[in-house]
Amino acid sequence: MPSSPTSGTDLRAGAQELASLAVRYAERADSERALSPVVTEGILGAGFARYFVPARWGGRDGSATGLLEAVAALAQGCTSAGWCASVLAGGGRMGAYLPEDGQAELWARGADTAVVGALLPRGGATAVSGGWRVTGEWDCTSAVGFSDWALVCALVPQDGRRVPWFFALPRSDYGIADTWTSVGMRGTGSHTLVADNVFVPAHRGFPRRHMTEGRAVGSDARCHTAPQPLLGGLFLGAPALGAARVPGGRRG
Repeated sequence: MPSSPTSGTDLRAGAQELASLAVRYAERADSERALSPVVTEGILGAGFARYFVPARWGGRDGSATGLLEAVAALAQGCTSAGWCASVLAGGGRMGAYLPEDGQAELWARGADTAVVGALLPRGGATAVSGGWRVTGEWDCTSAVGFSDWALVCALVPQDGRRVPWFFALPRSDYGIADTWTSVGMRGTGSHTLVADNVFVPAHRGFPRRHMTEGRAVGSDARCHTAPQPLLGGLFLGAPALGAARVPGGRRG
């Protein structure tokens, strides 16, 4: 994994190199419904996971344009690989909304930590002493099979309503149900993440509106202060752009 921040130019160059490798594993990814470890290691090594991580944690504070170009380049070799790379970049960005202690724990092993996001409120959280108890199942969680952490969305009772929050779970706190049998994009391994009454300390949670409004903690980088709706389409559209540039499409 890289030991220094990755620029947009470096990320694109790494993505182009990785695309030539990923294309050789694309059919295997489709049949096995998961990317090859060689490809997942390449995604991390190229710098996708760290690209939107705050600079003070060893990340890049990257740009939307830089990610768009790099993900599209990788997706020309394997669309599923491009999708997973985009997901990990998005997960790194989500971590910037955790309280400071939560960010320190999330990136304790470095900025190349593989963080995935389960964006829809498919679970519930109950306040307990020191934090929360979280239970839920989040389907279509792309790249979950090689994740280190997950940020899952659950509903929290508040003033007579149920308000969406995100909670950071380490890999030891969630299971994976094999549910991804889609005809297309099978290589993304978008299986169901399952958490059962997991304790989450208070410093590992934040209201979803903070991300929606761009209220990052400890960072004024544009990639963190931009409201989520401005960037959400980028993470979904970049892999499709790369796939569209390949005549006849690309399996995986």
